[in-house]
Amino acid sequence: MAPFQLAYVDTIEKMNERYHMFLLNKSRQSTWSETHLRLFAWRGFRKYSGKQCKIIAGTRAATTKKLMQRLKNCFRNIPETLEANDDSMYLELKNGTSYEGLPANPEAATGDTQIKAFLLDESTKWNLVDDQPVMNSIMPIVRTNHADLFAISTPKGPRGWFYQTDMNQETTDWFKMKYSIWITEGYLYTHDEILQMINDPTVDGAQEFLNQYTTGRDSIFGTQFNKSDFEAEVF
Repeated sequence: MAPFQLAYVDTIEKMNERYHMFLLNKSRQSTWSETHLRLFAWRGFRKYSGKQCKIIAGTRAATTKKLMQRLKNCFRNIPETLEANDDSMYLELKNGTSYEGLPANPEAATGDTQIKAFLLDESTKWNLVDDQPVMNSIMPIVRTNHADLFAISTPKGPRGWFYQTDMNQETTDWFKMKYSIWITEGYLYTHDEILQMINDPTVDGAQEFLNQYTTGRDSIFGTQFNKSDFEAEVF
């Protein structure tokens, strides 16, 4: 893991004493999904030992399957710790910790009482007209179990529960973070590579790499961005 990933995990460990709901407004192509999968795998032997962890990565099963496969890869060098690993949407450790991939629908997590953590990946990109019912089904479990909730996503326009939560300045129960593509400079990409990515006229650089909730206007008009325009932020 790169230093910025380790620093993020360290922040989560420290802030988890006070918060159990985390929202990350992230740049695409910055390995944040992988970071959270490794955090979940590590905590499977610690904080989440013997408990259930749920992963929601989209409305299509194929999307969640890919994320679950990447989680399973975290255990490839320690197969002796695994109890069940045949189901593409399920993984269980011998200590009783389980990981299950779920679709983004209101009934996905109902009925489970031992859930200790949720990972909601690309939360703005669920293919739903109204994504609030999904959160309405998750939040009672999170609050009752005092479960950890990690909601991470690249923005996708000013809509949806992720956007509303991120923009709500009055909420005090979420710990919010924001990292642009610049956090990866010198680790994943060079300075020039990042400039090429955010100024690519075929994508909305402000939204995909600089954490803004736009509607694609900047990609159409070709606005140019520099590092000084946007810096990584942690709130």
